[in-house]
Amino acid sequence: MAETCGETPPNGFHDPQEEDPHLGPIIARILEEAAAQAEREDEERLAEAKHLAAPGQEPYCSRLGTCHRIWRVAKERLRSEHGIEWLTPAEMNPHCVFD
Repeated sequence: MAETCGETPPNGFHDPQEEDPHLGPIIARILEEAAAQAEREDEERLAEAKHLAAPGQEPYCSRLGTCHRIWRVAKERLRSEHGIEWLTPAEMNPHCVFD
């Protein structure tokens, strides 16, 4: 990984703990679980919006910001359940904008 000043990898920087043989799988699992949780919450929101929509109206629920919800949940769980101080992609790449 090119981590010298001015050299940003194509997909941005990530927390090096993600490559650790012990911590990496834990981080990956928690991220997957947080993403699944966000997906369930979005489906519930959409179902509620459909229920409340006027007849013939197709509701729209934005997924903007979902990555931040996933990272927040994962960061909290990694800290509280595993004692891992993980840095989100947004924290590792403060010069980037994530939706």
